[in-house]
Amino acid sequence: MPDKTPRPTAYTHADTHGSADPASMHDGRAAARTGENLPSSMDNRRDYEELIDTVKSSLWGLLDAPSDAAMGALPADDHGRVRSTAMEGAMALERLKSNLAQAFEAREQLERDIRDARDALDNMRTELAGTQAGERQARFLAAHDPLTGLANRGHFQECLCHALALHALSGRGMAILYIDLDGFKPINDTYGHAAGDALLRIVASRLSHGVRSGDLVSRLGGDEFACLLQNVESAEHAQRLAMKLLESLRSPCKVGPHMVQVDASIGITFDTEGAGDPADLLLKADMAMYRAKRERTGIACYEYDLTPGHTRPCQGAGTGFEHGA
Repeated sequence: MPDKTPRPTAYTHADTHGSADPASMHDGRAAARTGENLPSSMDNRRDYEELIDTVKSSLWGLLDAPSDAAMGALPADDHGRVRSTAMEGAMALERLKSNLAQAFEAREQLERDIRDARDALDNMRTELAGTQAGERQARFLAAHDPLTGLANRGHFQECLCHALALHALSGRGMAILYIDLDGFKPINDTYGHAAGDALLRIVASRLSHGVRSGDLVSRLGGDEFACLLQNVESAEHAQRLAMKLLESLRSPCKVGPHMVQVDASIGITFDTEGAGDPADLLLKADMAMYRAKRERTGIACYEYDLTPGHTRPCQGAGTGFEHGA
């Protein structure tokens, strides 16, 4: 096949000088139908291009074989017109092929752009999730002790202020337990800081499981903890809750390969009006705790109806065993 320059428009046969052989004009009619059938019969670029090349080859066949039966069946006067029409059809097919190539390239570029946009959106979502997780982690660390996961002193005081405001409206009682471990330092010094940290985590877990839903446990620092008990009916109720925690803390526990045991001293302050100062309430619970530690009573309550700063042991709160310093 010679290298011909294609010409526009598909071939449409109009026989004005007599009947042409239907078989000889089949390729021309195929060229005329190409534009109509491509979108519905082909679904990818290669199929479109192969169909166009096939029809073009048929048209070039009419130009390269003037003595062929297809041309011989026409009157001599129509030969030039058929050749001209065939060349125009080939040119149209070439333009169609070029236009289709551009359309496919544009679609492929659009698909790439969509994929890139989706990837960018996924990355943004991942980064946003990471940022939000980082912010949540930062907020958690700002309000919690990194070793035990309990509320830190600052967060405990904020929750205490909020609880006092609620109890001022409800008239329900609330209590603060100030807890200091007895015998922790010898364990920490003997078995190392890793063992001491493990023991603090065990204590934190026991306190968290020992309080009721809605109560708050905090690590104030070192081996000191505090519990905010809400909706407490009376000082005796607070003492019973404290005794339950004390018994739990006194149970032996395994730290690494070692079985260890600590005791605790607990000071209690009870508030029924919700009008107390948070720092003052915590201080009074601390004072009661030191009284319990000095007198080895395990639990001591701060008494508001006695001389300011006076405390007394809570009934029924024995030490159970000798305290360590």
